[in-house]
Amino acid sequence: LYSLGEFCLADAKIDGPLAFSAGTLENSSKVSLEATRAVIKGTTYLNDGFKSKGIINLHLVQIGGSLECQNAVIENSSDLVLNAIGINIKGAVLLTNAFFSKGLINFSFGKIGATFECGNANLSNPQKIIIEAYELTTGSSVIFKKDFRGDGAIRFIGANIGGSMFFEEGTYNFSENFSIDATRVNVSHDLIIQKGFNSNSGLRLVGAKIGGTLECIGAILGKKDSVAIDASRILVNGSVNFGGNFSSIGEMRFSAAKIGLDFRANNCLFSHENNTSFNANRMIIGNDFYCNDIDANGELNIRNVEIGADLQFSNTKITGDNTGSALNAIGVVIKGSVFLYPHFNSHGIVNFTSANIGGIFDCIGANFLAKNNLDSDENFKSEVVNESNIFIARTIDVGETFFWRDMTSNPEGIVDVSGGKVGQLKDDLKSWPDKGKVIIENFTYSTFYNPTLTIEERLEWLRRQKTFSRQPYEQVIKVLRLTGHEKDARKIARAKQNDLRKYGKLSLLARFWNWFLDFTIGHGYQVWRILIFGTAIIGIGAIIFNIAFNLGVMVPIKEKGSNYPFFQSFIYSSDVFLPIVDLHQEAYWLPVGLGKGHIFFMSYLWVHIFLGWILTTVGVAGLTGVVKKD
Repeated sequence: LYSLGEFCLADAKIDGPLAFSAGTLENSSKVSLEATRAVIKGTTYLNDGFKSKGIINLHLVQIGGSLECQNAVIENSSDLVLNAIGINIKGAVLLTNAFFSKGLINFSFGKIGATFECGNANLSNPQKIIIEAYELTTGSSVIFKKDFRGDGAIRFIGANIGGSMFFEEGTYNFSENFSIDATRVNVSHDLIIQKGFNSNSGLRLVGAKIGGTLECIGAILGKKDSVAIDASRILVNGSVNFGGNFSSIGEMRFSAAKIGLDFRANNCLFSHENNTSFNANRMIIGNDFYCNDIDANGELNIRNVEIGADLQFSNTKITGDNTGSALNAIGVVIKGSVFLYPHFNSHGIVNFTSANIGGIFDCIGANFLAKNNLDSDENFKSEVVNESNIFIARTIDVGETFFWRDMTSNPEGIVDVSGGKVGQLKDDLKSWPDKGKVIIENFTYSTFYNPTLTIEERLEWLRRQKTFSRQPYEQVIKVLRLTGHEKDARKIARAKQNDLRKYGKLSLLARFWNWFLDFTIGHGYQVWRILIFGTAIIGIGAIIFNIAFNLGVMVPIKEKGSNYPFFQSFIYSSDVFLPIVDLHQEAYWLPVGLGKGHIFFMSYLWVHIFLGWILTTVGVAGLTGVVKKD
């Protein structure tokens, strides 16, 4: 069959199949086959070398069988090549077996009873749309099979797919944002993108509903400074799986998505240099969020994500964005545990501020480094020290144990867990950053487990604070006392007061008083010291007052009688020193004689009395606990 001009079957009724096998229809830039509203009870065949130059118009056609376009060439010098808007097909649509088209194929608002297949095909409409399937309904799956090549965009916006959507090995070329746009698509079963899928632009699944699993294995898609996958507000009843050397260039966007089961990424590359490579802000996951063997060049943003089970990043390397953010997990709610283990490497800020975690938080063996310290030939290596934040977990709430130990190196930068609350702290000193880079104010825990961490190392940890705060000392003291380590608690308590003098902002007078309390009674924890000082002063006084007596300076001040007390230098020194006792010496004898050095002895008496009042008062305050400030 060869037709030059329009071949018209409009409103035709055909009781059997319609076949144009090996035929040629030619009406360039115009309609080559007009079959609007035709009713065909059998299958329509455009097969076996069929060629068309012009528009094939199947608008509102009803086909009782399938529509087969196999080993066919359809092209048009204008945009539209196949108009199947509103078509109703009980069987399948097959665009396969060396099928070639040049122009737009439009199945919008159509109904297909079985599958929609496109494989071993070449569809071309450069920088425009090759398949438009707006609000298409299929009874079974949509399949793009092996050896598909598309030069243009594919749109399944608002489509209802009765089975699954498969994108097998193929090449998708479109210079704009999305080579495949399936916004609001409703897929009854799975949406699967398999190894060999290669697209130089993104995939759009905004508001899509997937009844089963969303899986991308071994695919490569996206381009620089764009969105690789936009799955914002997607609803997936099953799991989301990325793996098999999956590679995205541009942002992976899952903001406000809802995942019924797991979100898993294994052996993947997410690349969006100096920007966000993965954005899952406000995503809800029913079970685990699991990433293994991930290389992310750009921030991973899981802010305000809700996870029904565990969050795990293992064998993961993240290089932060241009703000320095590597992993943004602010406000995450995790019913299970967090594992940044094993072999977690971040090159930028890891932020778990206001996170709520029901289980443990495990950072054993992690490596937190500052941005711009990456050795491109090997793993992360430190070259310079960054004074900025490197790990932030302000007001974090961890129900069980917080593991911060066995780091491969000290974190490069400030670790801020201020206001955090954890069940148990399991840490070691070498895993905390250097002095001046630890912020632990109002960081609380019920106990800590440190079989190898000495009390001196715990004190060193406290002294690494960026700015001095008393509360971290008081928290350690509280835990030590609750666990029966009273001696260690006293050591920390005294060190707190001494560190207040060294690092706190005290006036000169307050510093002196702090030093005096430490020197005399150990800030109330070594009150026995006052006995030593008191005894020493009384002994020295006894010697001085005895010399005064021998020089005739120490004289009686009352009329002597038969019962007048004899002068005893040690008793006199004690009576003068102790303000709350009367040993019948001070009231009867004074160094007021005119002997040699009487001014010195009288002056010393005043000093002796003053020291007695001061030391006795401090001693009483120490015994009653007035000066203890835990």
